Amino acid sequence: MSGETRRFVAGGGWHGLTIELENMSDTALRDITVGVVKNAYEMAPDAPAEQQEYVNIQRWDEQSRTWAEIPWDKYEMDGRLPPVDIAPRKTVTLQLRMSVEANFPHGTWPELETEFIGNGYISLQVSGLDEEGVCGYGGLWYYNIVKPGTGTGDAGASEPPSSSEPEPQTGGAATPTTTAPAGDLAHTGSSSALPVLGLVGGTAVVLGAGAVYAVRRRRAGTDAA
Repeated sequence: MSGETRRFVAGGGWHGLTIELENMSDTALRDITVGVVKNAYEMAPDAPAEQQEYVNIQRWDEQSRTWAEIPWDKYEMDGRLPPVDIAPRKTVTLQLRMSVEANFPHGTWPELETEFIGNGYISLQVSGLDEEGVCGYGGLWYYNIVKPGTGTGDAGASEPPSSSEPEPQTGGAATPTTTAPAGDLAHTGSSSALPVLGLVGGTAVVLGAGAVYAVRRRRAGTDAA
């Protein structure tokens, strides 16, 4: 995953995110689904609270040529994108956008006299009809949240205008694509087995993301109890 910026101003508008899926095999992949896991934490000296419900992510819908909501679970953590098909040796680009609400919770901490009020990360999970041979590799995509009215400090992180709609790429499935913005994470390795699907630009190791996700769910259940 890559993004226009890793520094999000609370109430500062939308910024683009890009996911690239590469079919590294000679076989067409059908109904590949990408799960988006978002995490956000209030900046605090101890036990930062989870605040992902204040982070909004939308997907570009090619059919309607509009931004569409992603359905999230009750924890506002786990979302799922519509399935895509990927032709052999082709790359499909998925376009998202992200914003942080102006009322993102934050306290006044003498230990943290800074503009930063939160942080988080996004991970991706890939699945298909045939689980065997479909894998992802990379790392987590981290970001920071700063106080309302603070500058982003990143060039090219302005809110995308309505005239700058992504255009469908050639080859593979018809999905939106834009010029890749700065901020890619480096690849951190791949599966020991030859993968047929690569998540280009720093996506999460599927098993690791799932483990974090399960721990968070259990902790949420414990807190509720």
